[in-house]
Amino acid sequence: MDISTLVRPLIMLSIPLTLWVLPMKVGYKALVILAFFIWFAGGMMMSLRGIDFLTASGLPQNQLMLPLIAATIIGYLKGKFVLSKASSKNLIRLAEFTEPQKLIAVYPLRSWILIGVMIGLSLLITTFLSAQPLWRGSVNVGLGMALVASSLVYLKAIMQKNTDSVVTTPPIIEEN
Repeated sequence: MDISTLVRPLIMLSIPLTLWVLPMKVGYKALVILAFFIWFAGGMMMSLRGIDFLTASGLPQNQLMLPLIAATIIGYLKGKFVLSKASSKNLIRLAEFTEPQKLIAVYPLRSWILIGVMIGLSLLITTFLSAQPLWRGSVNVGLGMALVASSLVYLKAIMQKNTDSVVTTPPIIEEN
């Protein structure tokens, strides 16, 4: 087993601990920026890790295109129509804060628990189940793309022309 297999999840699990320990408090806009970067960076890391798994499957590049494209499309759709709703609800929750909050408030406790469980499951699958690289890579790319797509809800809120540090109404997400 590669040492990076254990180090990556530990780094990911250290993020909420670090955010909880840091004494600084910030307002709505900073929390939204942090939410975007965590979601986007997590999605990109998962997608890149998925590509690593796909290339490790031993299939020729032309045979990897179908699983890669399918995972990307499915992940994008899941992000746009499922996870973006969670991001929108989180924006509303963040906008309801009247005082600056600790960085850990970027996501509700339930989301942090879900993130921890997902990292733990990923570590379990990688360490003990040795899932087929093609399947594992496709799942990682799909989940990564879902996170990237749903992070765009936060980016849209960041890009709003409102110059106030507190936005009382998050952007409306169009349902297509």
